[in-house]
Amino acid sequence: MSQRKAMEVGIWKFDKKLAKWDLFWPIHLMWERYMAEVMGLPPRPHHLPSRADVASSQMPNIGAIQAKLLKADFHGCIIKVKECKNTSRIGGEGIVVHETGNTFKVVTRKDKLKVLPKQGTIFIISLPFYSPSSHSQDDDPRIEFELYGNQFRFRAAERAGKKFKAKETIEL
Repeated sequence: MSQRKAMEVGIWKFDKKLAKWDLFWPIHLMWERYMAEVMGLPPRPHHLPSRADVASSQMPNIGAIQAKLLKADFHGCIIKVKECKNTSRIGGEGIVVHETGNTFKVVTRKDKLKVLPKQGTIFIISLPFYSPSSHSQDDDPRIEFELYGNQFRFRAAERAGKKFKAKETIEL
C-alpha cells in the first residue's frame, strides 16, 4: 500500500485518548531489549563494577554503535529534546509512538501526544550499558547519545536500507 493510500484510509491516525504513558511503557521496555540485541550489549553482571572501571574497560566501539543507531527503529524509545530552534520544545521528552520522515510523535509523561520536528533539533536517547535482565535496576549505568534530527530526516524503513557516508556537519 502506498503512503498516500495509507493516509487516505487513515492508517496513521492516532486516537489521542490512547496517549497514555503507562500504555506505551511496555513498548519502551521491548525497545530496550531490541536495542541491547542490535548493539550486542553484554549481560549485566550480578555485582556491578565501579563507574570508573565500567567507563575505562568496557566502553563499546563508538563507530560501530553510531552505524547501528543510524539504522535502528526508534518506536518505543524515550527521546528528549536537547536543543531546538524553537526553544519552547527544549527539555520535552516522550516515548516515540510514530516516526515520519520529518517528525517524531511522542507520548509524554503527562499523557499528551506531542509532535517533535526533526529539522533543527538535537535529541538525546539513553541506552542501558548492559542488556536488560530480571536483575536490572533503575540506577544501572546508561549511555547517552545525541541524535541530530537533520541527519535522521528519513522514515525508519528508508533509513534501515540506506547507505550513509560519514561527514561532519554543523548543526543549528
